[in-house]
Amino acid sequence: MPKRKLKPRKGAPYVEPVKQMLGDRFLDPAESVKREREELLKIESKKRIHGQDDLEKVNRSLGPRMHWAELIRKLQVCNPEIKVRDGSAGSVALYYPKRADEFIESDLAALNATQSQADMLGIMKPKDDFYISHKYVGGILMESLPEWGHVTVDSSLIAHHEVRGWRSVLIGLIKAGVVPYSVAVKEFGDPYNDSRSKYWFEQLHRFLVH
Repeated sequence: MPKRKLKPRKGAPYVEPVKQMLGDRFLDPAESVKREREELLKIESKKRIHGQDDLEKVNRSLGPRMHWAELIRKLQVCNPEIKVRDGSAGSVALYYPKRADEFIESDLAALNATQSQADMLGIMKPKDDFYISHKYVGGILMESLPEWGHVTVDSSLIAHHEVRGWRSVLIGLIKAGVVPYSVAVKEFGDPYNDSRSKYWFEQLHRFLVH
C-alpha cells in the first residue's frame, strides 16, 4: 500500500530540513569558535595544578619582601652546610652534601680515581669534585622575593609561570631534610596566623612539632 503524502496545514509553511546542512559545521562562525574553546578548556582543565584557584591570586605576593642575599644568610644560619653556586641567568643554586647512600658507583669511581686512571677507564672526572659530592636542593632568583608566591596562567588557563616566594624555597629545603622545621620557624617565623599559609601546612604537616 503506497504511503500517503502528508500535506502541510493551511497557513503553516512546510519546511523540510536538508540533512547535509545539519551539524556543527554550519554553526555561526563565532558560535563555533566559542564552542570549540569551551571544549578545549574542559580538556586543558585536567592539567590545572592543585589549589590553582587560590594560587592565581596576585595578592598572595603582597607585603614585605626579602632580598635574595638576606634569604641565603638566614638559610645558612639554619644550616651552615648549605652551599651556594651560580645558577642559570639571574639566579643562584643551593647545594648540600650527599649522604653516603646517595653516591652512585660512577660518582665514587670519579672521586677516587686519578685523572690518568679516569682516562684509562673512560670515566669522566670533572675538574671540580663539588658537583659529585653535593646535590642540588633549590634555586633562588637574584632579586627581592615575596613571602608567598603566585602563578600566572596562559590562554588555556593553565599555570605556566611561578612568581616564587621565599617560603617555597624553604618548603623544598625542609622536605629535603636540609633544614629542620623547628629551626626554620625559629629563624623565619611561624606563619600560623597568615591566611595564605594553607599550602605551607598542607606540604609540611608531617614535619610539624607536636
